[in-house]
Amino acid sequence: MVTVPDLLAQRQRELAYLDGIFFSCYHLDMRKKVSTQLDEGLFRRAKLESAIQGKQLSEIIGEALSQYLEKRAGAGLGQDRVVVAETWATMKLAPSKLRTIMAEEDWIDS
Repeated sequence: MVTVPDLLAQRQRELAYLDGIFFSCYHLDMRKKVSTQLDEGLFRRAKLESAIQGKQLSEIIGEALSQYLEKRAGAGLGQDRVVVAETWATMKLAPSKLRTIMAEEDWIDS
């Protein structure tokens, strides 16, 4: 059964693929000018960070937005699926620890 989070994740993958095609056909430095309103304190902190790093404010905001969107995309998969994706379905666990866990869950006879 297909769930809404699955559909959203699929849509995000499709959009990322299309973005990749678009940007590979054009200049990678294409940028879109946006206008928004920020809390004054947040703006000052971002401006200070840009000065410390020697980067443009737009770079700092772009990096922050990118990290936020990547985190949200991962969260949309569900916590169990995120762990599997991060570990590629393998988790290092000592055999003794595995036996302990299985014994707690009554999976094996002691």
